[in-house]
Amino acid sequence: MLKYKYIHKMLDIKKLLIAIFLFTICTIDNLLLSQVNNLGFPEVINYSREEYRAGTQNWESSCLKQGQILFSNNEGLLIFDGIGWKLHETPNKTILRSLEISKNSDRIWVGGQDEIGYFDYADGQFEFIDLKNMIPKEFSSLDDVWEIVELKEKVYFRSRNKIFQLGEDEVNIFPSEGSITFLASFQERIFYNEWDKGLFTIDENNEKQFVDGSENMAKKAIVDIVAINDQEALLITSSNGLFLFNGQTIKKWETQAESYLVKNRVISAAFHSDLKHLYLGTEIGGIISFNMEGRVELLLNKQAGLQNNTVTTITIDNNGNLWLGTYNGIDKISLSNANGRIYPDGDLEGALYDILEWKDHYYFGTNNGLYKLKKRDYYNPLKETKFDLIKNSEGQVWGLDIIDDRLYMGHNHGAFEILENGSAKEISPLIGAWRFEKLMPNLMIVGTYAGLDLFEKKGAEWNFVKRYPGFQESSRIMYLDKEGYLWVSHPYKGLFKIQFKNDFQDIEIDTIGKKDGIANFENCYVHEIDDLIFVSTDDHIYKYDYDLKSFDIDEKFMSFFKGHNFRRFIESKNGLWYITDKECGTIKMNNSGLDLKLKKEIFLNGEMPFVGGFENLFPLSANEAFLCTNKGVIHKSIFDSSINNNLSVNLKKITLSDGIRDSILYTGFSTIPDRSEVDFEFNDLRFDFVSELIEGKSRNVKYSFKLDGFEDHWSNWSNIRFKEYTNLPHGEYTFLVKARKEGIESGEIEAYSFEIKPPWFATWLMKVVYLILAGLIILLLVTLPNRRIKKEKEIILTQKKETEEKVQDLENEKLQSEIKYKNNELANLTMHLLQKSETLKQIQTEIENVRKNIKDPAAKKELKKVFSLLNSDNRLEEDWQNFSYHFDKVHHDFLKRIKEEYPKLSSTDLKLCAYLRLNLTTKEIAPLLNISTRGVEISRYRLRKKLALTSDVNLNSFMISY
Repeated sequence: MLKYKYIHKMLDIKKLLIAIFLFTICTIDNLLLSQVNNLGFPEVINYSREEYRAGTQNWESSCLKQGQILFSNNEGLLIFDGIGWKLHETPNKTILRSLEISKNSDRIWVGGQDEIGYFDYADGQFEFIDLKNMIPKEFSSLDDVWEIVELKEKVYFRSRNKIFQLGEDEVNIFPSEGSITFLASFQERIFYNEWDKGLFTIDENNEKQFVDGSENMAKKAIVDIVAINDQEALLITSSNGLFLFNGQTIKKWETQAESYLVKNRVISAAFHSDLKHLYLGTEIGGIISFNMEGRVELLLNKQAGLQNNTVTTITIDNNGNLWLGTYNGIDKISLSNANGRIYPDGDLEGALYDILEWKDHYYFGTNNGLYKLKKRDYYNPLKETKFDLIKNSEGQVWGLDIIDDRLYMGHNHGAFEILENGSAKEISPLIGAWRFEKLMPNLMIVGTYAGLDLFEKKGAEWNFVKRYPGFQESSRIMYLDKEGYLWVSHPYKGLFKIQFKNDFQDIEIDTIGKKDGIANFENCYVHEIDDLIFVSTDDHIYKYDYDLKSFDIDEKFMSFFKGHNFRRFIESKNGLWYITDKECGTIKMNNSGLDLKLKKEIFLNGEMPFVGGFENLFPLSANEAFLCTNKGVIHKSIFDSSINNNLSVNLKKITLSDGIRDSILYTGFSTIPDRSEVDFEFNDLRFDFVSELIEGKSRNVKYSFKLDGFEDHWSNWSNIRFKEYTNLPHGEYTFLVKARKEGIESGEIEAYSFEIKPPWFATWLMKVVYLILAGLIILLLVTLPNRRIKKEKEIILTQKKETEEKVQDLENEKLQSEIKYKNNELANLTMHLLQKSETLKQIQTEIENVRKNIKDPAAKKELKKVFSLLNSDNRLEEDWQNFSYHFDKVHHDFLKRIKEEYPKLSSTDLKLCAYLRLNLTTKEIAPLLNISTRGVEISRYRLRKKLALTSDVNLNSFMISY
């Protein structure tokens, strides 16, 4: 192994090349040699009737190419899809004895008690089609149909004494006088037996032919013919052993377990093409396997974890695991994990704390004592693997160390040396010893519950010297470094550097703290890697710098174990191993020119099986180890190239929902479609998936997934085997899922593409409608404002016109008011003038009368002067002419128009018309005309006659409106 310090400090090319050479030799050796074979039992997963909820007995089994496991069960067809179980009953609810998966269609042929037919699973609904009506009535009593074989588009069913051949539209029946115990195909031919005669085959003309040389198989209960290659098969009998058969000749095939096969009676068989192992299920002895030399490789029974020793059917799934149908449940044997569980303390099944190899034996330290096992290349499963309890070792064993080729045991009762005679000898008077470290050729230190004990070797014996005072910490984890310092760590109390003084009689204790470069000591563990000291805590890994006498974070290791709580490094001839809270594996290196790089290879991840706080393993090779667990030992070798380790993942179901109804989009029983379309209302989707390993109850497989088109990043790894998405918007998506287990990641990512169609309001047709509507809206947005503006303009113009008309009306009203006012003024003025003129005229008349009667000439002269003065103002007629002129100006030539229309009107009539136009009353008119009111009435009457007005016409209204 390459020294770790060479990776950190490249001293020179010579050392580098030597290291590469040594590493290469060691790696090749480890790859070629496996330390342990056939030791322990593989993992067995039990499925009880209560779990799969069907009949107790399972008769025949098979595996679909999509990975589902099928069983013909007492209550129908039982299917496990890696997630759950489902039972499909026939209409008659008969016991199903046999099944065969069609190679040419989505059919599962089944036979049972008086039943022949098939399940059509194309749409995942498993509709049963009964074919019994095809059988001629004279042969319709079928008894039990035990085996089915599909060959060349024909299906063969076996009952107790008949072979039924069903073609497209014909049925052929091959009866037998004796019992028929099996039906099988080999080399594209059908074979079956007749109890008292031997083997028969059916030729192309549908004639049965006796197989020459098979007479010796008469009266032998043949179980099956199992092909081991294209040319050879093994003919399996119940109690007469196995025979090699090439289609023509039969010869005995010897195995290591002849008496076992006779005693336990074989009833089922399967051949593992990857492992080249034959598996036989027996009636009372469980399952046994052989290699091609007839050597027994495995024996499993109820004691080893099966639910029942009667194994009626064996199926090998797509990943090389075994599925067993028994009389009392179903068992899965996980061969793909290459695990074997070992219980050194037998039925006690205690926890393991340490394992070492010494003197050609393996030693197992348990909480029930120390056990040893003779080291062999092969352990015969038919013979008991004997673990011997070391005498005086009963109780809790904590640790094992080899010093000077002698084995020492840390025990709850104290420190012990293990002798070659198989006993433990106590060497310490104090209880509670953990580990051992050699100080000098004659000095040894023991870490105990309460500190450090010094031992001195005298002759061949180790003698207790003293317990160092001043240090009482539990010293389970300790290493002696190259400079003679003893490093002791405690997961909760920290790290201590012990310096020995005075010929190791005294110690000086240095408690490591922040001053030394380590801030946090939670889960503190000290490690030694090729004389270099490392310390791991909850959050960092440190390396001790001997020059600076302090710790620095080791970036190389930190890059490997970020996010992990580190537990232990284990240095061995088989490499550098590590254990964290999440995984364990090896540290290897890659050689690229002169640059050496560390490489981590994961050996196990997920749930760690180790004892908490005491994590440990014993490397057997570079790819194989014993794991110390809280229940026995796991012999693990996941890198075994003979087993299919290609982890894959499959979608098992895709469910749609609209929030109320559920609909199955994909059932997992057919080839996954390239692309699907989903109606928008069903935009809640659930994806169920599972590893092709069909892990069942195991939680070691983790999954990561994402939805392209919706998510940018993969999810964190988890044990969740489904993912739900709700209210997805319409669009195109691809669901991706991958799996990981114990360092193996699925080579292919399962992908499923689908499109959620847009809702009705987002379809292309509606988009066209929206486009048209948008155009109309734009058009309306353009036209409506114009129309509104136009309308507003019209309204404004109308309002303006109305306003103008109102203004005009107001002006007219004002004008009329003014006219009326002026008319009144004019009338008043006219009356005033007329009255004035009348008054002046009367005064003039009176003066004239007075002048005529006066005698005085001077007075007459003065009166004449007054008369002349008054006469100058006597222009009554002239005033009327002026009045009429102005009156017509105001009243649109009223007098002129009425005079022209009625020429017979006199001046008095015209005056009356004018006064009526002015809307003057009779009393107001009388003095103006110098007549009485009666005279005015007479004048009105005369005027009506001249105007030819009827009685119903008002004279005043006529004048005003004229």
